[in-house]
Amino acid sequence: MNIHEAWRQIRGTAAEKVLLNSHSAGEPCFRSVYGAGVTDERSAVAAAQQLRAMGLAVRETSMAGELELTGEGKEVAEMVVRSRENGPERWENVQRAMLRFVADTSPGRAFEILDSTHALVDGRAITQAEAEMALDFLTSNGLLQTIRTDQADDLRPRVTNNGMYAMHEPNIRDYVERGFVSVSNDYSTNRPGTPERVVSRKLG
Repeated sequence: MNIHEAWRQIRGTAAEKVLLNSHSAGEPCFRSVYGAGVTDERSAVAAAQQLRAMGLAVRETSMAGELELTGEGKEVAEMVVRSRENGPERWENVQRAMLRFVADTSPGRAFEILDSTHALVDGRAITQAEAEMALDFLTSNGLLQTIRTDQADDLRPRVTNNGMYAMHEPNIRDYVERGFVSVSNDYSTNRPGTPERVVSRKLG
């Protein structure tokens, strides 16, 4: 499995959070460190086990249960960090923030986000360039609608039906490229551990 596929599998999950916590610690760390910010202790332990099973963390070597990343695990973590700083992860987080801003506040202009509490994404303020890039992506893909004039292109923004669903998708770009189809795992009619992929299409 290459590092891009590994990240795709854990993106937006507790395993990604545990991976980044471990990478930030810079050394084998205990559950209290790698599980910081994860919903509960059981989820943190399960996430650590997932990373080990994927070869992103070293298999347990002591009863203490420390987590130590492998070389591949460190590569994935570094890729995520770069993406969050100035890459697809950052772009998507800004897109999601703009959708939520419009849905929550019904502003007169989409760019009013820059002066709102929604402008802080992962501890960094959204820039004008990032807001313009997000607006272009959202409107060109039918997730956000605005009124365009010679003076402005962000007037009276409105989140479309597809945009409402997109806010809750783990990956907005994937959702768009799938043609607004949501994919989830349904364990209700299968043996444990053998999920059935359920596909549903959202029309905007």
